[in-house]
Amino acid sequence: MAADAEEIKRAVGLLAKAGQDVPAGFYQVWADYVYRIAGFPFGAEVCECLAEHPFREGDRVEVRGIDSADDYYGLIAEVWDGWDRFYFPLCALKAVDTEAQNQTAVADYREWFNRYGRYGPED
Repeated sequence: MAADAEEIKRAVGLLAKAGQDVPAGFYQVWADYVYRIAGFPFGAEVCECLAEHPFREGDRVEVRGIDSADDYYGLIAEVWDGWDRFYFPLCALKAVDTEAQNQTAVADYREWFNRYGRYGPED
């Protein structure tokens, strides 16, 4: 069952009180939300560099879906750079597709993850 806007609001509210650990199931709620809102595939830009990846800030990729969730990086997107398939954290991407819902879904997730996902709530 896909998450709806009310589920997301509840999830964010609970996460604000969750401390350092992200409760089980929250990444699935976000994956469902992104799948429901975004139209895959969509264009994205790398907005955060990771040492273990060949991508650099500003590189363009095509997001083809959500592959998995990681304890540190959150949702892992399957991306295509035009030659190869890679797996890259969704929180390090910015949707640049012309469809507003793609930009909204990824920006909502990135904002939530930066605030609560990696290190727990900000003070």
